[in-house]
Amino acid sequence: MSKRASKNQSAWSAGVPLDIPKAKPCVYELRLQELGLQDSTTEELVNSQELKEFCTSIRQERFVPEILLHRWGLTTIWGGGRSDRHKPRLSYEDIQQISKKA
Repeated sequence: MSKRASKNQSAWSAGVPLDIPKAKPCVYELRLQELGLQDSTTEELVNSQELKEFCTSIRQERFVPEILLHRWGLTTIWGGGRSDRHKPRLSYEDIQQISKKA
């Protein structure tokens, strides 16, 4: 017995799987691919001067990971007076570097 939505029943409530299209990559992800950095570590991303220049130019209107902005010392109009509760969590690498300095 195959599942089909009846005339008065939507496909969702009939248990029929929906065809959800894959999300398209954002401008940041496309740039990572162009630079060959899509599989890089956070340190490699932070050390890329080309990526930093690109992210600096788009940070006000496009997605840029907050951890990179934080590591580069950059801010956006969106991230100004946010409380500590909403700041990005430090990565394992960041915690190691902080503990080495202490």
